[in-house]
Amino acid sequence: MSRRIEILTEPEIKKLKRGGYSVRFRIPPHHGLPESKSPRKKLQVKSIGAARKEAEDYRRELEDEINDYRNITNITFGDYVRRWHEDRVEMGEKAIGTLEVEELYIRQIEEAALAKIELKEIDENDLDNFKLENKKLGRSNDRQDKLLKLVKQVLKHAEIRREIKHNPSGAVANIKRNILDKRKALTREDQKRLIEALESEDITGKTVVVRIAFSTGFRRGECLGLQWGDIDFKKKTISLTRQLTSKGEYAPPKFGGSGVIPIGDVLVRYLRRWKDKTSKQFYHGKKVPKESPVCRNDNGEQLQAANFDKWRRDWFVAHGLGEYTEVKETWDSKGRKRYHKTGYKGYRLHELRHTMATELVGNADLKTAQTIMRHTNINTTAGYVHEIDENVRNAANLLDDMRENGSELEQVEEQLAKDEKTFWEDRRADKEQAYKRQKGKCGECGKSFEIGKLVGTLITPVSKGGTLTKGNYYLVCQQCEKKKATESTNHQITH
Repeated sequence: MSRRIEILTEPEIKKLKRGGYSVRFRIPPHHGLPESKSPRKKLQVKSIGAARKEAEDYRRELEDEINDYRNITNITFGDYVRRWHEDRVEMGEKAIGTLEVEELYIRQIEEAALAKIELKEIDENDLDNFKLENKKLGRSNDRQDKLLKLVKQVLKHAEIRREIKHNPSGAVANIKRNILDKRKALTREDQKRLIEALESEDITGKTVVVRIAFSTGFRRGECLGLQWGDIDFKKKTISLTRQLTSKGEYAPPKFGGSGVIPIGDVLVRYLRRWKDKTSKQFYHGKKVPKESPVCRNDNGEQLQAANFDKWRRDWFVAHGLGEYTEVKETWDSKGRKRYHKTGYKGYRLHELRHTMATELVGNADLKTAQTIMRHTNINTTAGYVHEIDENVRNAANLLDDMRENGSELEQVEEQLAKDEKTFWEDRRADKEQAYKRQKGKCGECGKSFEIGKLVGTLITPVSKGGTLTKGNYYLVCQQCEKKKATESTNHQITH
């Protein structure tokens, strides 16, 4: 049951000139209303002690009134969800990109019939109708699920703040998302197709975004926010200091992921070509200013997210990296044929970031991948790693070869046991290297410890899909190790 709202402030007692006292209280926010002051109540008493006693009676009277649901304000759900979102923006509770996406969802909720219903009156049927309305609008399962979860999050907030008596969210099932909606890494074949397209086509500000994202794992806003002064061709680095939001404003990178990022020779050559073209096309062959944007539209202006996304979908479709489920032919007022494309399915720019994480872990340890991807939590990096069809196929072929050679299951298990023993022996030997790599810090809590206070263990337990590989190994403090021991039935450590 939700807690009872209490008035915890001291009473404001004032002595009146004509005798007696008056009292009022500061009332906390409740039922969607901001903090306020209660009406003054006149007390027909002669002493301050008696005034304080009656003030406590007035406090209880006000609390009963606040906690009486018949007095809840008639705020609509649309007004409440807007106020909730604006508070989150003001408090900076989430990354800018997250709040921008949330703003888009809030607008769609405000257009729904649910937004016009009073907050206190919403029930299970209203939420079911909201689900049905989104389905009729043709929104994807992924979008329907996110909208419903956002509505439930707002209702949970209202319940905790005791602004509704009943939260109907628990009685309404979430939307089942399609497997196709999930992120994935590009196959090796698709990676090759993308690279060939980038190298063979004319270079533009839009293809530069794809090239940078593919080579660095930068997010869309981080690519768009780059300026020429951020790129050091001699040192072969990019200084990441800002991102361009969907509103066209500069902001710090997500979760403070600033830093100097090394780049490869292929990207260096690509960016040199683009800088030379930029100089000729927009600056009459003169020097390109350091503060000018790297990613431009055809008019030389800063490339914006919405324009890039529209082009990127069409470009991916043209190169076999996506498709539209429906394409309608239309004609404009001048009789020119136009195409209305909907239902895009395929890779998105962010999946180039997932691809990079997957390839990194295939060639380096997970901790190194975390550093390059600029994730604050190593589990986030692990969530970016996907199987690549070629790797799965190679593993299957390996098993087939073993079977063809007459290897029995017992021999396989014996070999696995030997490999596991070798893995832990090797990890004991390179504990000092792991300690230096982690700079003496626990891989979980991030606190510094002496090497003797840290133990080696698996980042992801074998029982949860982890592998006995160097990339899945790190050092943690003894307290964090105890927590991990409760998560796995086959927990092991090195000392």
